[in-house]
Amino acid sequence: VPTGALILGLQRLMGETFSERRRRERRELYELKLKEWSARLHMTDELITSLDVGSQSEETSKDMQRIQELLGSNNSEESSN
Repeated sequence: VPTGALILGLQRLMGETFSERRRRERRELYELKLKEWSARLHMTDELITSLDVGSQSEETSKDMQRIQELLGSNNSEESSN
């Protein structure tokens, strides 16, 4: 039996040629990597957002303390005059 006939017979049994199978497997691998990349990107965006929110509230409380200190020192200077 010629090798070519054997290969064609196997391809008919499998329902796809070797090149179609290789193309399908590459596409599936690409789609899987794309999903993983999208999930990592989404997680990174969420992390950055949560860090921004946390730092904003921290900065706000520091700003409020500084304003209160300035107002307190301003009031004490007016009292001494």
